[in-house]
Amino acid sequence: MEILSPITGSANTSLVMEMDVARIVSLYKKEQDLDVTKYFNGRKTIELRICNDTGYRFYYPMDIYGDDAFYQHLQKTGLYYLKEKWEYDKAISLIKNDQKVLEIGSGAGFFMRKLKEQRRSSLTGLELNTHQVQEAQNEGFNVINSTIEDFARANAGAFDVVVFLQVLEHVPDIRSFISASLQALRPGGQMIICVPYNNPYLYRHDLYHTLNLPPHHAGLWDKHSFRRLPGYFPMKLNGVYIEPLSDYKKWYQVQQENLKEKITRYID
Repeated sequence: MEILSPITGSANTSLVMEMDVARIVSLYKKEQDLDVTKYFNGRKTIELRICNDTGYRFYYPMDIYGDDAFYQHLQKTGLYYLKEKWEYDKAISLIKNDQKVLEIGSGAGFFMRKLKEQRRSSLTGLELNTHQVQEAQNEGFNVINSTIEDFARANAGAFDVVVFLQVLEHVPDIRSFISASLQALRPGGQMIICVPYNNPYLYRHDLYHTLNLPPHHAGLWDKHSFRRLPGYFPMKLNGVYIEPLSDYKKWYQVQQENLKEKITRYID
C-alpha cells in the first residue's frame, strides 16, 4: 500500500523506524499521568516515516491524535499553555497596527492578549479545546470553536495575518490545513508559523521524547523541511527564525541517556 506524504500528497515516502506503542503508553503514564492506550486502537507498533521530497518526518497511521479530553488533561499540569513564550514577541514584531489577525490554536488567548497590548488589531481566534474557548470568551476575546477548514470557507480572504504558534506539529493533514489557512488570507497577506525545531543536537537521540509523540504530535519539523513548504503551496518564504537554546542541561541529559543505552546494548 502506498503511504502518501501529508505535505506533498506524493507516495515518495520511506520508513525511518517502527516504534513500540507499549513504550509510548508507559512514558505518557509516567511523565504526564495520562493513559493514552485508546488512541492507538490496539496497535502494537506505529511507524515514523519521512517525506523524501521535503525531509518532513511523520507518524503513521495518521489517525492517532489527541481529543478535547487529552488537551484538557495537559492543561491541568499548568505547564502546557504558557502566558509567555519567545515566539509571542517574535510574531508581534512582524505584525503592523490596524491589521486583521486570525490566530489558529489560540488557547485561552495569551498571545491575543499580548498582541492587543502592543498593536491596534482586529483579533479572531480558533480553538478546539472547548475549555480554552470558554476561558478566552470570558476574557472578551472573539474565539471560535472551529477547524480552519470550516472557518475559511465562510471567511475567505478576510484576514491580513494568519498566525499559528506551536500548532502545525499537531496536524495530520498538513495540505488541507495550510491550504485553508491561505484561503483565509487576503492576497498578499502574511502567514506566521511557529513549530518545534527538532534539531540534531537535542532530538537526534531522543525519539521517544514524550510530548513529541502521538497522540500529541503528528510529525517532526526541522528548518530544512520547513523551508521546503513554499515549493508545494502558493506562498513565499520571508524568513526563518530559530529560538536560542536556553536549557543546555536538557541537551546534556539527552546525550547521556543515549550513551547509557548504547553501552547497555553493547554489554547485552
